[in-house]
Amino acid sequence: MKHLFITGVNRSGHSTLVKLLNTDPQIEMLDERPHVLPWHWKYSNRAEEFKKDFSDYFKVKMTKAYGGHKFIGGAACYYLKAIPFIKENLPEARIAIIKRNRNEVIEAFADKLNLDEKHTEAIITSKFLSKLDPNASNWEIAYPKYQSIEGVERMDLFRELVGSYWDEFYGAAYRYADEYENVKIFNSEELIKENNYKKLVE
Repeated sequence: MKHLFITGVNRSGHSTLVKLLNTDPQIEMLDERPHVLPWHWKYSNRAEEFKKDFSDYFKVKMTKAYGGHKFIGGAACYYLKAIPFIKENLPEARIAIIKRNRNEVIEAFADKLNLDEKHTEAIITSKFLSKLDPNASNWEIAYPKYQSIEGVERMDLFRELVGSYWDEFYGAAYRYADEYENVKIFNSEELIKENNYKKLVE
């Protein structure tokens, strides 16, 4: 039995990959488990929760339940910052970082928003502009935080912030891919079409 973890910015296709991989009865992948991990995780008490839950979930619970499977693991955008911990605890684990075109991710985020002004403001603030708070709500801690830009229309600001998130995410991703064995970056669209996702478990 081997471990596989998938990460990538939100709206990059990791949930689709989980569904495709789970069509194989010898693979059990979970989407966004065990719980949200903070982007700035050294500042948050969630980091210790994650470490314990990760060990209990993937090294004990899933191994016991799916020990006869070929691969077990999970997918989440917030696994990126946990790569050093994952490789320390499961050195043999494969980690696939999936990458979707920057502009496509930005527009996918924008399309997901309810364009109601109040809702848009709440999403922008909670995801990217709120202060670093270790006790913030789950998804509020999963994203990096940036300074607002005065005089910029809110949807344009949102696109700028998502672009900054993409840049920071894949800057870190390439550093991890250079540093750790079995950490690789894949084009998400290439993986999803024509059963190329099977490359992850070959």
